[in-house]
Amino acid sequence: MIEAVRRIGDYVQRTQGGGGDTIATYLENPNSNDTYKAVLIIVLKEKDGDYFFSRVVRDEFKNPSLYLYKKGPSNGTDATPTSMVASKLPRTFDRFLRWFENYEEYKISDDEKDTIKKMSTALKCHKDKILDEVSEKYAQREPNTNAIITLGFEKGDDYSHINEYPLFAKILLLQGKGRYSYKKSQGTSLGENRICCLC
Repeated sequence: MIEAVRRIGDYVQRTQGGGGDTIATYLENPNSNDTYKAVLIIVLKEKDGDYFFSRVVRDEFKNPSLYLYKKGPSNGTDATPTSMVASKLPRTFDRFLRWFENYEEYKISDDEKDTIKKMSTALKCHKDKILDEVSEKYAQREPNTNAIITLGFEKGDDYSHINEYPLFAKILLLQGKGRYSYKKSQGTSLGENRICCLC
């Protein structure tokens, strides 16, 4: 039985390129049911190490890897600041903002925590304005479709997606690994630079 599980794992790694610490291992497609066609991107501008709210952009859903989406618990936040609008837009927006409040929990450097704190401050300072713009853009979506909310950054006259900011990919990897290696009742079980005993 264990040998059969190992062979299945080998097959998946060969055919789908799985295994290792790749982002693709932990990503989920928020548009897997083909109804989340709109993407509401809250764009921040970075200047001299500080962040400022710039605008909200409505875009069409493209490649799932652009948004670094990984679903989190229903009463918590997602792994990155990308959330699917489930029932009520203001509630999803609050879930998006709460992600930035959890920066102390992330196993990242103090400088990276400070960066997230600065982003959080920029978003909170303009919370009402951002929600108004997000609501306006959300209302422009096609009938019978839904949207995701994510973060973006000014890049000249355009913007970049969250996947172009390595800090968020790092957090996604850490959050993804944590889900598989930590159980409240047993603690952490994680080998460094190792392959599981089945592999």
